[in-house]
Amino acid sequence: MLIAGGVGGLLSSAPVVSIGCCLWALAAGAVSVVFYRNRAGISVPVGLGARLGAVTGMIASLVGSAVNTVTLMVMGSGKMREAMRRAMEQSAASNPDPNAQQIAERLMEFMTSPGGFALLMTLGFALNFLALMAFAAGGGALGASLFGKRNSDSK
Repeated sequence: MLIAGGVGGLLSSAPVVSIGCCLWALAAGAVSVVFYRNRAGISVPVGLGARLGAVTGMIASLVGSAVNTVTLMVMGSGKMREAMRRAMEQSAASNPDPNAQQIAERLMEFMTSPGGFALLMTLGFALNFLALMAFAAGGGALGASLFGKRNSDSK
């Protein structure tokens, strides 16, 4: 679980390959079932596979969050906040409604403030945790149904 979760977390936070973060979590969950089956020498039922996958997803989320935190510290939160401000300004400028532009400006002020940025990052990490855990649990259940039986059980 630790190896599958670590690799899944690294792949989910890597710049280019992170596009498939949900697929990496599914694969990590399935791989953790295969590792567990081979090591324990027992068949893995679907429920156990889902639990193994959920734990693998938690590990993947923690590894990915650590990598993202280090990246944010190295890159600097100022650059990220400025990029976020530019994106929000472009979005507000494309909306012709003046009320929407005022709301976007207020939201932009809050989200680019240190407290708003911290809230946004915390919510992002929490959503990432739940999503990776859920997808890895699904991958564990799928892996248990596909790969969970020992070779001697399939005869």
